[in-house]
Amino acid sequence: MNLNKNVKGLHHIGIVVEDVSKAVNDYSNWFNAMKIGEVFTDENQKVIVQFISLFGIRIELIQPLDKTSPVHNFLENNGGGLYHPAFEVINLDLALDDIRKSGGLIISKTKDGWNGMDVAFTYMAGSTNLLIEFVQNQNNGETV
Repeated sequence: MNLNKNVKGLHHIGIVVEDVSKAVNDYSNWFNAMKIGEVFTDENQKVIVQFISLFGIRIELIQPLDKTSPVHNFLENNGGGLYHPAFEVINLDLALDDIRKSGGLIISKTKDGWNGMDVAFTYMAGSTNLLIEFVQNQNNGETV
């Protein structure tokens, strides 16, 4: 499998936090991070999300909406922290086909993520054992 032709680049890094508002304040005070857009509640993933810009890198701060959220156990077990890298792709369906063919696992796929993006969470086949998100922008191919 070679996703290089389909991957546009790193879109963001997801970090699980206990409280999005507090985390935004912390990153703003520590590094002069800037909010990107408004807080977004993703009912499908059961999370509250705020994107920030940190030294030109998009960071997704992720707070569990409740105890049924997929990130709740991660927060409880790890106290938060690095959760996933996210890569922007030209065609999400083609990327997921490549991942399946190589033995990867598709965890979830939604069509109404942040800024209307198509989003999929995967575990890639191999030795990394890392959750990876792939996003496809629906805004005329422009990176958001």
